Amino acid sequence: MQKPGQKIKIEYPELPVLLFVYGTLKRGFHNHHYLLGANFKTAATTVEKFPMVARGIPYLFNTPGEGTNIIGEIYEITDINMLRAMDRLEGHPDWYRRSPIKVTDGTTEMEALVYFSLDQRLMQSVKANPEMFYANVPEFTRMHAGYETSGELTARRK
Repeated sequence: MQKPGQKIKIEYPELPVLLFVYGTLKRGFHNHHYLLGANFKTAATTVEKFPMVARGIPYLFNTPGEGTNIIGEIYEITDINMLRAMDRLEGHPDWYRRSPIKVTDGTTEMEALVYFSLDQRLMQSVKANPEMFYANVPEFTRMHAGYETSGELTARRK
């Protein structure tokens, strides 16, 4: 068990690994450049349901069985420096935690790494005020990122 203030030792898996991305790392989003040089494999969906909240950026929570199946993309990572860059971007292991999950492309099930949010205060806020968030969305879209506008969230806030 981790003690308060104790640093978690970051371990790196043997490469290559598959990475499931569901937010700003997807094609067409502002952090996709971090994956330049990675091999796009396929669109995929999580096998289990997970809660995801979108408010400018997505927050995926490691609560299997809650929420919905999440839609994303699979990349093959062959460079340890790219995985380290992903960890820095996601704040692993303090802000998001890299963990293995099962995903499917519709025909094949595979294991991939994913980054889960550790922000429990946000999850409590969502439960207390769901109208303030896009809660349990299956896919993070350009609208959720603020690239496109919709009156939906504004209307839900009133």
